Amino acid sequence: MENVKSGIIFGVLTLSIALLSLSARAEIINVPDDFETIQAGIDEAEDGDTVLVAPGEYEENIDFSGKNIVLLGNPDNPEEVVIDGNEQGTVVTFANSETEAAVLNGFTITNGFSDDRAGGIAIIESDPTIMHCRIIDNRSNGDGGGIYVWEGSPEITSCNISNNSPLRFQDSIGKGGGIYCITGSNITLEDCNFIENIGRSGIHLYCDGSEAILRNCVFNSVGNIAEYANGIRFRNSTGTLENCQLLELPQALIVSNSILSITGCLFSGSFTAGEYAPGAAIYATNGSEVEVTYSVFERGSSFDAGSAIYSEVLGDVEVSDVTARKCTFANNEPSNVIENITAINCIFYHNEAEWHRDNVINFCLLERDAEGEGNIIGEDPLLVDVDEGDYHLTADSPCIDAGDPDSDPDPDGTRVDMGAFYFHQRDIDVDPDTLEFVGIQTGTVDSLSVIVRNVGLTTLNLTSVDIASFNAPLDVDEIEEALPIEPDSSYTIWVRFLPFEENQYLANLIIESNDPDEETVEVLISASALSVSDEIQAPLSFGINEAYPNPFNSTTTIAYQLPHPSNVSLTIYNPYGRKVGTLVDEQLAGGIYTATWQPDNLASGLYFVRFEAGDRMQMRK
Repeated sequence: MENVKSGIIFGVLTLSIALLSLSARAEIINVPDDFETIQAGIDEAEDGDTVLVAPGEYEENIDFSGKNIVLLGNPDNPEEVVIDGNEQGTVVTFANSETEAAVLNGFTITNGFSDDRAGGIAIIESDPTIMHCRIIDNRSNGDGGGIYVWEGSPEITSCNISNNSPLRFQDSIGKGGGIYCITGSNITLEDCNFIENIGRSGIHLYCDGSEAILRNCVFNSVGNIAEYANGIRFRNSTGTLENCQLLELPQALIVSNSILSITGCLFSGSFTAGEYAPGAAIYATNGSEVEVTYSVFERGSSFDAGSAIYSEVLGDVEVSDVTARKCTFANNEPSNVIENITAINCIFYHNEAEWHRDNVINFCLLERDAEGEGNIIGEDPLLVDVDEGDYHLTADSPCIDAGDPDSDPDPDGTRVDMGAFYFHQRDIDVDPDTLEFVGIQTGTVDSLSVIVRNVGLTTLNLTSVDIASFNAPLDVDEIEEALPIEPDSSYTIWVRFLPFEENQYLANLIIESNDPDEETVEVLISASALSVSDEIQAPLSFGINEAYPNPFNSTTTIAYQLPHPSNVSLTIYNPYGRKVGTLVDEQLAGGIYTATWQPDNLASGLYFVRFEAGDRMQMRK
């Protein structure tokens, strides 16, 4: 993308443009209007087409057959568009090298049954996109109930995966009731819910010899509690869990010969379903490496050891390496909360037992004495409401600024706190921290903004805004009396540059407030002015020109003009609201610009450009 600026203009802008590629036009095939069955519509479609399925119940088993198409039901109400497999095989199959352009969006996938793979969706050596679907009440006669992935890389977003079950060899419950992911697969799950699936190992998810990324997913309750059952199982795999919730699960997470990163997760109500099944929330074994940060372990219970985390040892030999940093362990029942792990900057409070054997504990708050450096023993951490599960620190907590001084500081720039939630001590956030006026013509006016945000918990008062400079022609609106900014709110300061002669200037914007940690914040300003030109152009209105060429083959150019400095976002979406590219995402001064789009690896068809620069909107086809 290339931006070309000309002139000085003022205003704000929000635009949408439709761009149509020059190659073969994408078709929309309607089911049942054009074809009675979904499979018939898929068979007729070509890459880039959309098969649009009307609400109703369709009793069939479908195969994408290598077609990179969009199969679209109702993303807002997938309950209205049901594909019923009638126990005649897998309901939906991707097994012919389909790419991410093969999209399944807005369906209920149900009543599938397969002898050798999941009854709901089978993904074999393919990389489809699955979103806004309900995968419910499917069964298999092997491992995998809802979804089976073998050497595939699917992206699964905003799906409900529930009440699925694997019946291995018709005589026992198998692995991966929700999803069974094996053999070099690379699966991404985001904003998905797993509820009441049935299985033994990996009731909701079983990952073997693969990689899994889980973001903002909820794994909640199970359909059966077989002895030694577990919620999620990683075996010979790597994985990432970010901001996930694992609720009321037996041995919520088992990690075997795997590497796992866990951040911002909640393990609540974990328990063990056997007399010797240690590690109610996390059980690490066979040389695993697990790093847990910013996570909460609460209300766990174990018959044997580790009501929260257990890292296996054999005799005196440590088998796995588990580290918990900035975690909170609270309201856990016997037995010991952690065993054989390293804990740094953590809080242990309101637990019936804490630990024994081979833990390394440093800079933690503990209820009972333990060897280690920087620990706080026997003090109340002064959490907001430990009985109700609110483990945030209050302003008087001894855990504030009490963590390892060699650890990275908290986001407020202060020494790290103990526990999963740091206490924000900084109220003011200023963005950006430098301003640069480049090549402004004399005799004109340009302006840039600085946003002051209140990121604290109480009202922030701006008391003074001023320019510190000897002779720079800069101007700012001063504050005559304290200006209140409420939490999660912001105030915009406009700095104006009014050059009358060619020169370069340096100055500072001085912002003063009642922030106890930063009463004064300085923003560096650099400005350069050019000599007077007769060719100064100043657009009088905001707008956008037609993309040229349009339709186009490989690239198209979009011209737009921005009458006022603003944060500009120019993004491209397909007709179903999925973002496929970003052309501009930056602060721009007023001027005329162009952006070039080259849609690599996208199917031919209709696309939309969304241009945001304030609260005004203009649409152009």
